Amino acid sequence: MSAHYGYAGFRRPADIVSDNVLSDKQKTETLLHWKRAVARLMPFASDDEREAYRNLTIELAAALTHIDIVPVRLHSFETTPLKTTKP
Repeated sequence: MSAHYGYAGFRRPADIVSDNVLSDKQKTETLLHWKRAVARLMPFASDDEREAYRNLTIELAAALTHIDIVPVRLHSFETTPLKTTKP
């Protein structure tokens, strides 16, 4: 994994935050997993790559903060009332 290739199909942490399919919990879990992977790989990276990992760590922290402070969003199935059938 490189700091420049993204993670789990997402190029940047902001892409995960703006995803409309994942729940906030799934976004948080994905960002935390990415952050842990970066922390494990950073000590073995070259100096240039290490700087990219540091910047990515800052982006990940900002994305996690954004998820924490954004009001709870309901999924579409929770906001649309169920249709009742009349006998």
